Amino acid sequence: MLQTFEDIADRMMAASWKILDNRILASSFLRISFQRYPKPRRSYIENAPASHGALPISLMGAEAVVPIADDEAVWIGLMTRPEAARVLFRAGLETNSGTLDATTGFAWSTRAKWFDIRSMSALQGIPRTGGGFWAITRVEATGDAPSTSGIRLEARCMFRGSGEPQPSPGPLPQHSFEPSESGRANSSEASHRPGQLSGRALTMRIAFVSPATFQTMTSRSWEPLDQRAVYGGWRLP
Repeated sequence: MLQTFEDIADRMMAASWKILDNRILASSFLRISFQRYPKPRRSYIENAPASHGALPISLMGAEAVVPIADDEAVWIGLMTRPEAARVLFRAGLETNSGTLDATTGFAWSTRAKWFDIRSMSALQGIPRTGGGFWAITRVEATGDAPSTSGIRLEARCMFRGSGEPQPSPGPLPQHSFEPSESGRANSSEASHRPGQLSGRALTMRIAFVSPATFQTMTSRSWEPLDQRAVYGGWRLP
């Protein structure tokens, strides 16, 4: 079977991502996690609630899969590495109302604006015109809330110059990764000159599937949400 340039490019882009600790999707400059919580009783939230832990994630060829049960929702944690002076990011959420821009809630466009992760460390939900967010759920909370089958992520990085000030560490978010991980050297980062914007944007599609489908696809176990496991001050991935 003949392979198109797009097929080959997609596989090369997928190879730029890896899974850490079975629950973090990682490139050389960005960490992404899917933080679970009980699906809200009403269709929208004012702010993302405390996490009940990061869901497992697996790479399956050119895309990744995350299991989301019928009775839970997720918010998406974003964490950059210190070597990355700026990480630009955009995402389209695939819903039953069409693909929506994860940062505006409007219809997705290939001209969607990039945003700097320094200004937003998490995607709390789908922004609503009336304020707050639709919860990101695989099965909608009510008839007027969208359900989400997946998300397509795009990210680009500009690496830090030796003379640039280092960012203040500040308080660690719920989804931060271990300091020892953030300080490791990476051959991909070493190949970039300080202040250089990386080339073609890294992309990845993550499919949201039922736990049963996840277990069939990956042969991995899945644990139901534990109501007692709510975030209590320790770091989560």
